[in-house]
Amino acid sequence: MNAPAPPPVPDHVVYEKTEYEDPPEEKAKKMRQLVDIVRSAQNLVVYTGAGVRGDNGMDKYGWQSAVLGMGVGKGAADLLMPSYSHVAITKLLNEGVIKFIVSSNHDNLHIRSGASPDKVSEIFGNGYIETCLKCGDKFLRHTQVPQLGRICDHEECGGRLKKEGVRFGGMVPEGPLRIATNEAKKADVALVLGSSMSVSPFCNLPWKAKKVIIVCLQDTTVDRRATIKINATCDEVMHGILEGLGRDSTLEYEYRQSFLVSHRREADGGWALRLGGGRKNEVCTCVEEVRVTLPGQQQDEPRLMDEGDGVWDLAFEQTDASAEEVAVEMEIVFRPAYGVPPRQLRYVIRPSEGDTGQQLLRFSCHVHYPVPGQKST
Repeated sequence: MNAPAPPPVPDHVVYEKTEYEDPPEEKAKKMRQLVDIVRSAQNLVVYTGAGVRGDNGMDKYGWQSAVLGMGVGKGAADLLMPSYSHVAITKLLNEGVIKFIVSSNHDNLHIRSGASPDKVSEIFGNGYIETCLKCGDKFLRHTQVPQLGRICDHEECGGRLKKEGVRFGGMVPEGPLRIATNEAKKADVALVLGSSMSVSPFCNLPWKAKKVIIVCLQDTTVDRRATIKINATCDEVMHGILEGLGRDSTLEYEYRQSFLVSHRREADGGWALRLGGGRKNEVCTCVEEVRVTLPGQQQDEPRLMDEGDGVWDLAFEQTDASAEEVAVEMEIVFRPAYGVPPRQLRYVIRPSEGDTGQQLLRFSCHVHYPVPGQKST
């Protein structure tokens, strides 16, 4: 009787998306090794994947984002703040510990955290940057750039704008990849944060360094090749690096955004009031709603401006045609997550000065990050 045939040998290993952390003692040992490597590194390049975002609401490792093309819905993505890891990386970049950042994300969070654009290569583009095809200038936006081309911010140019973000499976921009490759060749240490190491050409770049450290809560197909593989959150590891290097690990971030209140006279003699982004092709994402009290109206009965994709509008009639001033009381309510109280603004229209006018305002809030692993109070 013939023996049963052996089961077929798979030609590849399937790695599940299960997340887990190393045991505390093992993690602590690896962190000590990592800090020693970082301390002695001559040219440390950091590579970041979706896991560097932490728990800010976006799909961590890109499977869902791949299906959706450019990630989560625009409204959600536009409101995201940099994670603890983003701010920690920027801190060490500014101090010269980290020499360069290569990212597979196009969420703009490295630049939003304060990293200099010339120290970041987003090899799949940046969904928040438009480049003018005529004058070559780049424009950084607060919201994801639409696919359809817009017109350059410079009125005298008139060129069409092109989005820098690349859809999943699209052609990788030559410029960012060339820069990333050059920086990868200089590196003696590559620190990979939150990447599944499965998307080319990003996954090929770290191996140009002599030492490669991978930080990911999931198994990857290249864990055995790494100098160190740490199963931990990126935030915890970056906190450990700051502590190990004797740096202040209490981090905060200031978010800023400008917005514009403007008016124009309508053909019927009334006024159109608008609150929107601080410059051409921009919208305002920091505002939740705008309450307006018009001349002669009771303070306890404000009207709400109509909101549409980050722009608020209100049309009204001037009840006293001879008035030298039309004073509009505005209460600008910011999104609750920012923790910033409403701003009171007295916006004055002076008909004698023309049919249009505007006032530029600035919004800022401070984000204080809890120590990773501890809940904020």
